[in-house]
Amino acid sequence: MYGVGNLSNQVVNAYRFGGGGGAKEATGDGMYCGGATPSYENKASVATNYVWATSTAMASARGYSFGCGYKSAFLVGGGWDGSIVDNSAIWDGSSWATEVTLNTDRRDTTAIAGNSSDCVVATGRDGSDVWITTTAKWNGTAWASAGNIVTTAVEHAGGDGNTSDMLYTAGGLDGGGVTNQTGLYDGTTWSTGVASSFNNSSANVAGANSSAIHQAGGDYASSSIFDGTSWTNSTTYSLSGDTSTRYVTGGGVFDSHWIQTGLAGSSGNSTCGNWNGTAWESKGAMTVAVYAGAGDGSV
Repeated sequence: MYGVGNLSNQVVNAYRFGGGGGAKEATGDGMYCGGATPSYENKASVATNYVWATSTAMASARGYSFGCGYKSAFLVGGGWDGSIVDNSAIWDGSSWATEVTLNTDRRDTTAIAGNSSDCVVATGRDGSDVWITTTAKWNGTAWASAGNIVTTAVEHAGGDGNTSDMLYTAGGLDGGGVTNQTGLYDGTTWSTGVASSFNNSSANVAGANSSAIHQAGGDYASSSIFDGTSWTNSTTYSLSGDTSTRYVTGGGVFDSHWIQTGLAGSSGNSTCGNWNGTAWESKGAMTVAVYAGAGDGSV
C-alpha cells in the first residue's frame, strides 16, 4: 500500500514527480504475494504495465498479512497459515531475504504506510487471537514499537500514507460488528481521526498522506474519499458482480487506486481494477484466484 491492504514513498514520488535520478517508474508495476485460495499460499506474482506473471515463491505461506512497496522492493509481514506467522520478508526484485521476526505477532490488518525499508503497521490480531492496539515500525533492519492506537482495537483495518502522516480506518470489532473509526499517526503520536461516512472492514486504502485518501472494497457496498476534513462516498467497487468485495489489497493514491483481487461471494477472484478519480476501469487479472494476500504497486 502506498497500504491492507500500499504504495511506497518512493513510488508515490515517482508517480507524481518522477523517480530517483529523474527516471519515472513504469505505471502498473506491482507485486502480490500469499493469500488464500482458500488454502494458504506462498506464491508471488509481479505486474508490469498491469500484466501479471508468476514470480519466486516466498519461504512461508501466509494469508491475512500486510505488505508495502514495489515489485523490486517489497515487504510482506505477519499473517496466518493455520497458526500465526510471526516474521516478515523482503523481496529485492530477484529473491526473498531471510525472514525477520516481528516484535509483536500480527495478522488481519492492511493498515500499513511507508515502503519496504521504512514503514508503520497498526492493529490487527495476535497469535492468541487477541484484538491488539499495538503498532510497529520497520527501519529496514528490525521491528520496534511505534506506540498504541488510541481508538478501539480492530481487525481488518485499512491504512495508508507515510511514516510521518498515516491514516487508518474502519475494521471489525472484538465480539462482532464493524466500525467507522479512523486514526492518525504523525511519526510520533497516535490520535483519533474524522469518522468515515460508513462502517466497514477488510477494505483497501490508498493515499500519499492522511489528507488525500481513497477507501474501496470491504463489507460496505461503496467507496469513499477523504480530503483531510470530511468523507464523501464515491462509486461502488464491484468484483464479478459482488459489491461487498472483502479482503482486497492494492496501492496507489486517492485519485488512482489499484485494487488487486479479493473475495467475491465465497470465492477468491483474479480480477483487478483501478479507480481513476472518476470511474472504475478494468486492469489485468492476477495469475491465480486469491484473496487476503499482500499487494502494492505504482499506478
